[in-house]
Amino acid sequence: MAASEDIFLGVAVTLRSLGERLAAGWSVRVHLFAPDGNGRRRLADSLVGLPVELVWHAPSHRLSDVGPTTTWPHHDLTYQRVFAADDLPSLDRFVYLDADLLVRHSLHGLLAAAGDDGPGDRPLAWAVNDSAVPFVASASGVGAWSRLGLDPLQPYFNAGVLVVDAERWRHDRVADAVVEHVAGHGATMTHNDQEALNATVGRRWRAVPPAWNRQVGFGPLAQAPVRPLLDIDDITAAETDPHVVHFIGPRKPWVAGVRTAWTDEWWDVAGRTAWHDSRRPRTPLRARGRAAVTLSRSAVWQLLRAP
Repeated sequence: MAASEDIFLGVAVTLRSLGERLAAGWSVRVHLFAPDGNGRRRLADSLVGLPVELVWHAPSHRLSDVGPTTTWPHHDLTYQRVFAADDLPSLDRFVYLDADLLVRHSLHGLLAAAGDDGPGDRPLAWAVNDSAVPFVASASGVGAWSRLGLDPLQPYFNAGVLVVDAERWRHDRVADAVVEHVAGHGATMTHNDQEALNATVGRRWRAVPPAWNRQVGFGPLAQAPVRPLLDIDDITAAETDPHVVHFIGPRKPWVAGVRTAWTDEWWDVAGRTAWHDSRRPRTPLRARGRAAVTLSRSAVWQLLRAP
């Protein structure tokens, strides 16, 4: 996992909800890539009593390879997800989660949904289709899709929840491909690491049901651009009982003036962390300035069965 200290509240809620929802007999090891800071103890205190182990790492030295990000005010730590497989060579598979999530069901179900395609047809990752960007040629998709020779109808995934085949990720040198893409096409990119991953991973990923990454911020799924790619039963499940809620874009629960579905539930979990004394901000978003929407996050989660 990688996160800057300014969003440790989001990390704490993501981790706390993850730990509280784990199925009996399961535990989780969180690999957290973060600069040194005073927030480490507070984050650890937020997880007391839960089957969650934190393992701290320095951010990857390769973050400098991608240079400053464009468009979105995200810190370059967001690219840590690209380098996680290389930085954790002992892992053959892991779950990646963003730090702006609310986990509502045990993630062992996500691993079951990812399944196993066998050694002959192993995808690099399993993910959920992006709600607002259904294809690489869609607005805010892969800006250089035509120059890259991509099929315009190639589905585009949201990178906030990923199951990664780390062995194949390393074998196919995905990190090197992302660095090369950013160097050549960074000026046309909108969603930074997510866009670069869609450009380089291509079709080497498999979709899991949208309930595992219900992206909040673009209205009902039945009216979202991704609707033609989804099964009606999967849409109903994601709307009525999402397994993971993803507060995408700048509309985070901790940002002033934001009120979306599941925000109250998010704050309920926050009240059980070491940030329990935090108050929901009420001042208008524009009064708080750009810093209010700055988000840097990257998370690696390793699910373990209890011995």
